[in-house]
Amino acid sequence: MESMNGRMETKMSDKAKKGTLYGVSTGPGDPELMTIKAAKCIKNCHVIAAPRTRGKNSMALDIVNEIMEEDLKDKEICYLDFTMSKDRKVLHKAHEEQAKLIEKYLETGEDVAMLNIGDTSLYSTFSYIRDI
Repeated sequence: MESMNGRMETKMSDKAKKGTLYGVSTGPGDPELMTIKAAKCIKNCHVIAAPRTRGKNSMALDIVNEIMEEDLKDKEICYLDFTMSKDRKVLHKAHEEQAKLIEKYLETGEDVAMLNIGDTSLYSTFSYIRDI
């Protein structure tokens, strides 16, 4: 398609569609307090990014699994290992590494739901990944 200024413009459909990263709150801890909107987002995303510390279980994923076990069976779980360091350089490097794991899915057009306990906009691992 040619624009009015004579340059060629590419339609969005001509480019590979990238996936969307969603920050999904699992609520304050009680699985029954997770919102319907959060559950719908999890159902619609093929990839679930589940933060954890020290390679242990993901509390956020445990909350989702308690009420959505059937919905998770066909999902790909991308575990994100976060450090609890107070060193900002160490933290930023760890966040960049985890963002790269998610980026691989987004680049192939997969939507990713990144789980988060509590509000995704306040001091959450999601906000650090989103910014990267």
